[in-house]
Amino acid sequence: MIDRRVRRTREALRRALVELIIERGYDKVTVQDILDRADVGRSTFYTHFHGKEDLLLSGFEGIKAEMAACADPDDPLSPLRAVFRHANGSRELFAATVMKHEPALLVVRRDLTTTLADHLRPHLPAEDLDLVTAFVVRGVAATVGWWLGTKAPLTADQAYERFRSLTMSGIAPIMRTNTEQRF
Repeated sequence: MIDRRVRRTREALRRALVELIIERGYDKVTVQDILDRADVGRSTFYTHFHGKEDLLLSGFEGIKAEMAACADPDDPLSPLRAVFRHANGSRELFAATVMKHEPALLVVRRDLTTTLADHLRPHLPAEDLDLVTAFVVRGVAATVGWWLGTKAPLTADQAYERFRSLTMSGIAPIMRTNTEQRF
C-alpha cells in the first residue's frame, strides 16, 4: 500500500503535468515547470519518476490492470473496453494527450501498442500483428477523440461497442479463428 504522502505527491505531480499540457502542450513543459506548479522539490520528483515521460505514463498505470481484467478470450479487442472506461473517468488526462496530436500522444500510443500486441498475438498470424496493432491503436485514439471531443451521448461501453464493430469488420478476415461469425 502506498503511503498517503507519496500518493498525494504523485497526484500533485500528475495534476501539474496535465494542467501544463493543456495550457502549453507536452513539448513545452519542462520538469522544472512541473515542480513549480506542484510545489515539489527536484529530488522528490526523481525519487518517484525518471522524467516527464515516466510521469505521463504513470497516469495510465491503472489502464493496464483494467485491460487485463477486461480481457475476454472470445473478444480479441476486449481489453480496450478499459481504455474507454478510463477515458470517461479521466477526461482531462485524455484531453491533454489522446485528443491532441502531439508527442504526449506518441508516448501513450507506444505504451498501449505494446500492451495490446501482447493480447492480440494469439489471435493473429505473426506477419499481421504489427499492422493490426497499429491499426487498432490508432482507431482507439480516433474513436476516443471523436467521442470525448463531440461529447456524443454515449456511455463508455457504448462507445467501445461502436469502435469494436467498426474495427472487427476490418480485421476479422485475418484473425486466426473465424471471428467474423462471432462478432
